[in-house]
Amino acid sequence: MIYSEEAPALETALHNQFADRRINASNMRKEFFTVSLEEVEAAVNDLAPEADFHTDIEAQEYYETLARRKELAERLARQDSEELLAEISAARLVIFCTRQRPLQESCAAAIPTSSTSALGRP
Repeated sequence: MIYSEEAPALETALHNQFADRRINASNMRKEFFTVSLEEVEAAVNDLAPEADFHTDIEAQEYYETLARRKELAERLARQDSEELLAEISAARLVIFCTRQRPLQESCAAAIPTSSTSALGRP
């Protein structure tokens, strides 16, 4: 991680310094270079001595993103489970009510008349 007050200028200078080591010479928007971390650190020290160069920064935002995605996946799984249980219960009620002879009014009112299920599926 590099902290610099002049980050755009430093980035441009680093690109210029490592231009001959660019991986994709056809597409200049692809900013990948074949350089070691030590070479980048030395270049930063030469080009912008006031910049802070850190190699031990914890990827806090990355881990926060992973935690949010995990929480969302768990919430969606719970929601799907609840909807599936509701659909199964409705299907059991339909089966129970259709086995009754004659069809009772209470069952007829409980059976969904729509062609879609509780999950919105046909």
